[in-house]
Amino acid sequence: MRPTRNRLLGSRVIVVMQICLLLASACQRPAAESSTNEGALTSSEVVEAIPSKDWETLVSLVRDEDETAIRFPSRPVSDEEFRMLLDGCEGLKVLEIDQSDVSSELMSEVFTHLPVLRQLRFDGNVNDSDLQVIASTLPELTVLNLPQGEFGNEGVQVLSDHAKLELLRIGAPNVTNEGVRSILEIPNLRFLHLINVAINDEVLSDIAEKSSLESFYLDGGDCSEEGLSELVKAAPQLHFHWNQLHLEDDPHSHPH
Repeated sequence: MRPTRNRLLGSRVIVVMQICLLLASACQRPAAESSTNEGALTSSEVVEAIPSKDWETLVSLVRDEDETAIRFPSRPVSDEEFRMLLDGCEGLKVLEIDQSDVSSELMSEVFTHLPVLRQLRFDGNVNDSDLQVIASTLPELTVLNLPQGEFGNEGVQVLSDHAKLELLRIGAPNVTNEGVRSILEIPNLRFLHLINVAINDEVLSDIAEKSSLESFYLDGGDCSEEGLSELVKAAPQLHFHWNQLHLEDDPHSHPH
């Protein structure tokens, strides 16, 4: 059994919040029926973030309350630049940056000044200590995207009781079945995307039993086609992609 050769979702699969919006609107329910939880991000808050090489301009827009989102994909943010978020950025809701050198201590200092941050992407190395800071200082977080995680099972365990988290996307080769079981304890988890996480068929039954889970994407890992087919059968409501494709016998399979 082989995955059908449907077209990839392209950049919308890569940008995690766009995945959430796409699945909610195209694959599971009309847009008008998507989540109306109080404080949920709107599509405009996601797409209006302005890509720019000028970090100071982006921060100034947030300080002036002209923007609630910052996307900065062009290069890592320095400590000095990151500290700029300490002043007048309390309304920031979306932060997506490339970073590699910001310390856990600086993260903690900055994040405590961002009380309504709901969407975070760090496209850089995040370790167990960093993840502890994220979990403890960002209680309003609904979307967390960490594609280059150095954390392991102990690290992801701190997310297990995060009350607001709905979408988690991690690239974490040090996370195993044990860590994924901790992730599945997140009470309101709806969307899960695992990249090169060292899981196998043994954890798939746990995933199938997660009643709140609407979407599961798996890239890499050690699961068998047979095991994943059983997952689809056991959780027919689940929107599932394996290496960005549908399984051949997936009832939700459709061209992209």
